[in-house]
Amino acid sequence: MQVDSFTPAHSAFGLPIYVALLSAGSIQRACHDSLPWLISVSLDASSTGRGVVNYRMLNPFLLHTQQVEAGCGRGRSESDWHLLEVIDSAESGVHQSEFPSCEHCGKERIRFVHILEHNSARESRRVGSECSQLLTSNSVMARHLERLARSTAARKARFLRSARWEMLAGGNVCGLYKRHEIFLRRITEDIFDVSINGTYRIKGSVGLHAAKMAAYDWIM
Repeated sequence: MQVDSFTPAHSAFGLPIYVALLSAGSIQRACHDSLPWLISVSLDASSTGRGVVNYRMLNPFLLHTQQVEAGCGRGRSESDWHLLEVIDSAESGVHQSEFPSCEHCGKERIRFVHILEHNSARESRRVGSECSQLLTSNSVMARHLERLARSTAARKARFLRSARWEMLAGGNVCGLYKRHEIFLRRITEDIFDVSINGTYRIKGSVGLHAAKMAAYDWIM
């Protein structure tokens, strides 16, 4: 379709955006080198026939899957890696000295580990937050998932502190949390079955810490 003219517009950040005026009902997408988002522009018919421009900021989490229909290619991440999840190294109850190192920069004792997967090769990598943002070119998702991991870790820490734990004979442990009666029955030296409100829900937890976390996961 023939484009008659261009009208400069400005984003909420004060940066220029050039939008082609097309016929009513058509869709045009534009992007700017300095913006990490795509801007969806919808041209609707008006009394003058020139159209009304409506801007809708796309969700930045979708940058890895958004395609730029105008063909500029800047809407896609050019990184070879994408983020799968963020895990807490303290989840297994290991000491801080045993936390893993970043597989990209070598930084030691990473508590919140970002699991990356290569887009083409069958390869994964465990890195810290900064390297995750660097390799994936997606700081929004990396920070979001780490915040979720930190929030979950804080709730579990409160559970461990708040539950009224009591050591019993034979290495058994009982606790009370939010009206839930927890009983950890020691089967062998390091194996526990978990009972909640009189019913055994989880069997064969390895280690006391893991048994408590299993109780937390069931209750929450």
